[in-house]
Amino acid sequence: MEHRKSIQNIYETVKAIGLVKNQYDFSKLCGRTAAWFSCVKTRNQPFTHSAALTLSLSLRMRASEMLEEQRYRQAIELSELLLDGTYDSIRKKQAEHLGCEQ
Repeated sequence: MEHRKSIQNIYETVKAIGLVKNQYDFSKLCGRTAAWFSCVKTRNQPFTHSAALTLSLSLRMRASEMLEEQRYRQAIELSELLLDGTYDSIRKKQAEHLGCEQ
């Protein structure tokens, strides 16, 4: 996750955009149970690929409803970062699994 934002930074960005009010809302936006984000932070777990992809798609869906251009752009940019970071991480894991160098 070296090139991606930490899960806390992602939460703070989504909250600043105005898409969530609290950790429970964020968990739901990631397609998880209400207590998920709290548990992930407490256990210092990584942001899973599936949660990142779900959040990315949720951001795109919510962005399409936004009237304010700046908030729209922020949501789309974060969605792109999540997609790119997830893709890079998966590609790296595949290369390691196959014994390929990058």
